[in-house]
Amino acid sequence: MYNVTIYDKSKKIFKTYKDIHTVKYLQYPEDWISVTGEEILTHNFPCLCSYQLIGNNKNYSIDKSIVGAIEIESMT
Repeated sequence: MYNVTIYDKSKKIFKTYKDIHTVKYLQYPEDWISVTGEEILTHNFPCLCSYQLIGNNKNYSIDKSIVGAIEIESMT
């Protein structure tokens, strides 16, 4: 499991999403890229894409208009 922190450039705040196991993002031309496992720590996530963060208890949708930076941290 991973903690994903996204800098919301519209509000100028960092928001952390906990217990995430899959990160999906929409890349032009509308292809979903799915990143799981250890690859989450080394994948180069672009800041110009919309994201879905999938966890065991919650899922989140993040619009590309607010993504200023992304940081991934392992919980183990």
